Amino acid sequence: SITLVYGDFDRTEVGDARYIRYKVRYTFTPQIIEGNIVDGIFQILKTKQKWNNTGNGEWQASDEDLDTYTEEIVTDFISDIEIVAKDSLGNIITPPPALNNENRDQINSIYTVEIFLTYRSKKNFYKSNRERTVSSLYGKSFDGSLSKKLSEKIEFDGVEGDLDLISEPNFESLTDLMIKFSDSVILSSENIDKSTTSSIKNYSKDVLDFKDSSDDEKLMEFLLKNID
Repeated sequence: SITLVYGDFDRTEVGDARYIRYKVRYTFTPQIIEGNIVDGIFQILKTKQKWNNTGNGEWQASDEDLDTYTEEIVTDFISDIEIVAKDSLGNIITPPPALNNENRDQINSIYTVEIFLTYRSKKNFYKSNRERTVSSLYGKSFDGSLSKKLSEKIEFDGVEGDLDLISEPNFESLTDLMIKFSDSVILSSENIDKSTTSSIKNYSKDVLDFKDSSDDEKLMEFLLKNID
C-alpha cells in the first residue's frame, strides 16, 4: 500500500478549523471476477480520510463529507507496479526510502513519486496476445553518449530488435529506439526535444500531449484506450 498525508487550508473557517489534514491510502487487492480471484492480477483502491481534531483525534471518512471516501476503485487489471521516488533535482532514490531500509534518512528528500502501472486487458484475445507498451517521454536529460557497448549489453540480455539505431547511444537515439518499440507515448514534459517529436511522427505513434497528460481523467482514458 501507499499512504500520503498532506495539509490544506479552508479560508471559510476560523481558528484551528482552517487547517485541514488529509490521508490518502492506495491499496492493492486481488482482482475478483464472478467471485473468483484472478491469479497475478490486482485492482487499486483509494481511501481518503480527514483528521478529526475533536476528542482524542482520529482519521475519519463519512458519507456526509464529500471530500472523503473509503476503498473506491481507481483502476483494475494491474499486473505489475513500479514506484520511483525522486529528489528535488530529479535524481532517483534507490531503493525508495522506507522506515525499514537503508534510505530511511532520505524520506524527507522525496520531491516527486512516479508510479508506473502495467495493465492486463479485460479482453480474452489480448490476454493470449502480446503485451503493449505505453512510454512516458521527458525533456533531454543528458548530453554526450553512453558506452558504445550498450547494444552488446542489450543483446546479451536477450532483447531482439534493430539495435543499429543506438550505434551512437546518445539521448536522441535511445529515445528514438524507445518510441519505435512503443505502441503509444505520453508527453510528460513541456520541454520535449524536437528530435523526439520527429520520431513520434515518423513512427506514427498515438500520443497524449503534455496538457492532457496532466489531467487524470484524460490520462486514464488514454491508457485504457491503448491497452484494450
